[in-house]
Amino acid sequence: MGKIITFLVFLAALIYVVLPPSSQPFRPKNDLKTLHFWGIYDVQEIYSPVIEAFKKDHPDFEISYKQFSNLDEYHEVLTRQLKNGKGPDMFLFSDEKRGEYVPFINPTSSQHVEGFPAYVKEKLTTNRLLFGLPLWVDSLVLYYHKRYYPEGIAALWHDLAHQTKQINIGGIAMGRLDNIRSGWDMLNALFLQKEVKLSGKPENAVYDVLEFYTRFAYPIDPYFNWNENLNRDYPDAEVDSFAREKVAAIAGYAPLYNFLLTKSDQLRAQNARGIDREEIGIAPFPQFSSDHSKYLAKYYFLSVSLYSKYPNEAWEFIRLLTNETNAAYYQQATGRTPGRLLPIEASDSELQRVQKQQLPQTSSFYTHSAAQQKIEEVVARGLKDKRLLREILDIEL
Repeated sequence: MGKIITFLVFLAALIYVVLPPSSQPFRPKNDLKTLHFWGIYDVQEIYSPVIEAFKKDHPDFEISYKQFSNLDEYHEVLTRQLKNGKGPDMFLFSDEKRGEYVPFINPTSSQHVEGFPAYVKEKLTTNRLLFGLPLWVDSLVLYYHKRYYPEGIAALWHDLAHQTKQINIGGIAMGRLDNIRSGWDMLNALFLQKEVKLSGKPENAVYDVLEFYTRFAYPIDPYFNWNENLNRDYPDAEVDSFAREKVAAIAGYAPLYNFLLTKSDQLRAQNARGIDREEIGIAPFPQFSSDHSKYLAKYYFLSVSLYSKYPNEAWEFIRLLTNETNAAYYQQATGRTPGRLLPIEASDSELQRVQKQQLPQTSSFYTHSAAQQKIEEVVARGLKDKRLLREILDIEL
């Protein structure tokens, strides 16, 4: 009997040496807790390193990521689920939808806002509670033709006007709000700079902005012009006009840059007149005043659902994903500008450098549909008769 016991002890020791125990205790899969994370555009692999780092500190958790590629579908599904008390533990939402989703958010301490733009504290904190952290941001920039602006784009609209007077083509593609893709974004950026509030009777700043904006649409203007006849031959209005060197600059977000490069290559392949990709410059969006610079941006925030069973761990994951190291990694993995303030010199591209430069002063501005309809009428009529502008604007917005 003693020999048998000795043999079993020896066998157990041998198994221990040959097959050492795992550094982590074995845990049946059905014992693991799961955090569900919904996002837009990004594939699973982008988040995998952060997920693995989180699981090292939380071995009893798994993170299940679900990717949506259609923004409208995403918002529709997410809204329906949250209204039914369901949905993911963590979700991404655009700043435009902030008001819709805040009632479904389980907030965290506002102390975690440090290292992010001031806009985050201004719009996402209440009573020392934080309702979201930005994963990435896309701000409006100006794309310009380097040949016509060899010294770059002036920072102020007034100085840019004098620069543009020296060139022999249309300056900035602005005009009717229904004929260029960036029309409303540019107008909202100007409203933001002038601190316009679209409620009740319009204030003087509304008159100033719309008068300034409509000025760009007059072909006889010595500084800027956008003639509606320019886009008759081209399916994509200001993009084609810029690519074919009919106007010297246009505004847009990050995705527009690759589109412009593609347009340039297509025109070259067709032996048609067009801008060389090396001649496409990127500049911060011009300002009315240097005292209070404001740039229009689209923020995408991460937050935790009110219905999450594990809100503390969910917020830990979000803070991990948006810390300095992982924000820099996210920038490299996606090419997007992270929502955290990072050194400008660490940018991977000129576009990122400009967007990072704007980030400390980025905000958002949205014109609701009822006001849009009235403003479109104002701009359209104002183009026909400038004297009518103030009369037309005497309406409730």
